[in-house]
Amino acid sequence: MSQAKPQIDINSVAPVDTDTKRCSWAGCHEAGEFKAPLSRDNLRQYQYFCLEHIRQFNKAWNYFEGWSRDEIEAYQRADLYWHRRTWRPADREAFTRAWREAILNERIDDPFGFVDGDEAGGDSGRSDEERANSLPDERKAEIILKVEPGASEEHIKHRFKEEVKIHHPDANGGDKEAEERLRLVIWAYRLLSEKKQEI
Repeated sequence: MSQAKPQIDINSVAPVDTDTKRCSWAGCHEAGEFKAPLSRDNLRQYQYFCLEHIRQFNKAWNYFEGWSRDEIEAYQRADLYWHRRTWRPADREAFTRAWREAILNERIDDPFGFVDGDEAGGDSGRSDEERANSLPDERKAEIILKVEPGASEEHIKHRFKEEVKIHHPDANGGDKEAEERLRLVIWAYRLLSEKKQEI
């Protein structure tokens, strides 16, 4: 035989509060309805207070108690990046040689040195030839002549003449570095002129 289930009037039963906590204040027997951290070091563990004692607790709570001004300021600065480690862009894995070659083929104005990690001026004091060392020949030539990609023939010729005046052996007293730079300038001009004639 089946037994009949007792009928219970849900509206007549008071809800049972299994999470009733007592106020943590010494000598208080009120219900602890408001939670507060145990300490600065245990922010995720809580103690519970009644309304009167949570107000007193909040008035007395000082997270930075016992800290020097410098420690507080350092904490506030670290709070800007959620207390997580940060890196200079030059230190990041993304700034590898392959990434530079693929993405940064164009000459960028980097006065703060974010790309190459130099504090001021960028490019870590490298010459145009060193910056161009692993780029395609056409881009190398543009860097050597200090022209933008797609520059006009007139502009390329103008830059060539300026560079020849600067690095000509007669103007530099036979300086070998100037002579080598002149060779690069001539090579770059010939390459870019040929590319323009192909178009």
